Amino acid sequence: MVFSQELITIDENLFLGQGVQRKCYLHPQNHGLCVKILNSPQSKSQIRRIKSEIDYFKLLIKKNMFFDFIARYFGAADTNLGRGHVFETVRNYNGQISKSLDKILEDETFLSKNYNKIFTALIEFKNKLYDNAVVFRNTSAQNILLKELSGGAVKFVLIDDLGTVNFIAFEYYFKFLAKIRFKRYWDRFITMIETHNKKPSALKFAKDLREDFIKHFS
Repeated sequence: MVFSQELITIDENLFLGQGVQRKCYLHPQNHGLCVKILNSPQSKSQIRRIKSEIDYFKLLIKKNMFFDFIARYFGAADTNLGRGHVFETVRNYNGQISKSLDKILEDETFLSKNYNKIFTALIEFKNKLYDNAVVFRNTSAQNILLKELSGGAVKFVLIDDLGTVNFIAFEYYFKFLAKIRFKRYWDRFITMIETHNKKPSALKFAKDLREDFIKHFS
């Protein structure tokens, strides 16, 4: 699946952020898109992880499964920095790039002021992932963005680390296996929040997430 045959020229002014496997840049011609490029293009483990994610996106596209809670994938593209993959840039209604959940949890003022709608949005996000048997492999709050909508509404969008690196991905074809996997990874996600942020509102957030988990999954 190829986004464009033309070489995309990227410079550091377009840099958005960096994860464990990839750097992310704004697309130079379309800031509604971003280009993700491997940090270590020769790393077999990074290549394998990214290939598994792209394969999962291709499977979703083949099944005509497009979700508003997952950033859309548009295909591969060659850049002056190497092979990249083009995704939707998640932005708020006012055009600003949406903040990640880890940044939201660090902002005590913003979180406490908007606590109820942020928590409700994350529960809705969790339910959508579970109900649709979405397979993801990383529980980092960096990969979940809070998109602010007009009228004060918010929703969460997953931007990274979908799929599994398992040699045979049974979870792709058997929903009950995907849901069992989801419970395990969502538990890890809550534990990460419980242990990585000790601010009062973040601790309450983690406590409420844990209670929701026990109520619905135990």
